[in-house]
Amino acid sequence: MLPWKGFSKETPLDRDPPFGRSSYHLTVTASDGRSEANASVVINIKDINDNPPLFPSSVVLVSIMENSPPGTLVSVVSAHDQDDPEEGGNAQISYLLQENAIDETSGSPLFAVEENTGAILSLAPSLDREHTERFALVLVAKDGGGLKSE
Repeated sequence: MLPWKGFSKETPLDRDPPFGRSSYHLTVTASDGRSEANASVVINIKDINDNPPLFPSSVVLVSIMENSPPGTLVSVVSAHDQDDPEEGGNAQISYLLQENAIDETSGSPLFAVEENTGAILSLAPSLDREHTERFALVLVAKDGGGLKSE
């Protein structure tokens, strides 16, 4: 067995930013003591789904005018996934409401989130501040590999 010279990697290879790399370019040299041969080797690092989506803040406070019509934009939230967006769908994020406010009379949800944009919309025909002053929603971001924000 010949010794390795000039290359060692003691930590796992990672494709993801900020320190990961998508490939390594090596030159392998073989020598028998009299002559030498070189070969170029490219090692491509494949992405795995090792990062869940993350929101920049765990709590977001927003306001909406009472009696706003259905479809009124309440807020747009955004999460980020450290997986490589150029490699597969692991960094593609979709949004869903895990916990929603429910209209006491009809049993219908009061808010909705657009799956691809993170836009939160009012669905209620009328929000009445005197009846309910605050609503708490739990929004989840899910990546293309199935990992969810916490």
